[in-house]
Amino acid sequence: MSATFLSAAEARAATGEARSTAVLYDAAEYPLLAAAEAGDKAAVARLLNAGADANQRTRDGWTPMIMAAKEGHQDVIMALMMADAEVNPPGRSEPGFVPSHTALRGAAMNGRAGCVQMLLENEADPNQVSAENKTPLMGAAMNGHSDVVELLLENGALPMTVNRYGETAKMLAEGKGHAGIADTIRRREGVPLSGAGSAGLTPGQAADMLAGYLEASQIS
Repeated sequence: MSATFLSAAEARAATGEARSTAVLYDAAEYPLLAAAEAGDKAAVARLLNAGADANQRTRDGWTPMIMAAKEGHQDVIMALMMADAEVNPPGRSEPGFVPSHTALRGAAMNGRAGCVQMLLENEADPNQVSAENKTPLMGAAMNGHSDVVELLLENGALPMTVNRYGETAKMLAEGKGHAGIADTIRRREGVPLSGAGSAGLTPGQAADMLAGYLEASQIS
């Protein structure tokens, strides 16, 4: 299908955009992102049918999938996946590419448990890091979303990953006063690596966890 290029006026009409999203992107330049963020499934369908790229990425790494996930629009996520949108960041194989955000982290940070579940069921990587080595688990823990924390841990999220500031998900939860979440993560941190199979971790995940322990111990 050949792409149809929309004017700024047509883009605004297609998305019904009434508010400014200039902080993250220009709605006229990225109408599909605007429609996905607004949860306008009809506009998303029109734009995709007109040839819009379901994996379009702004210069800062935002995609329609991220926009829909952070706002909790499961029906838009499904429509994007049916148009071959990637749940993990497009371009993740590019040398040196680190996404500014991921769909799973966006959903996790905002407590969108249904979106988190949907993304995980469609092979979203629970340990994909974004800018500053932040993970979905860190976002959920920091913002107090206990149900999402449980969901991520049950699906292989590694609790000992360290961000660029030397903080783990547990530390972020503690810093925000989320004691129950910190305890939940602490119990998972304490699972011995020899029991990785019973904890639901693959050998590779267990190795990553060990690497996280070693990295954390080296941070001053």
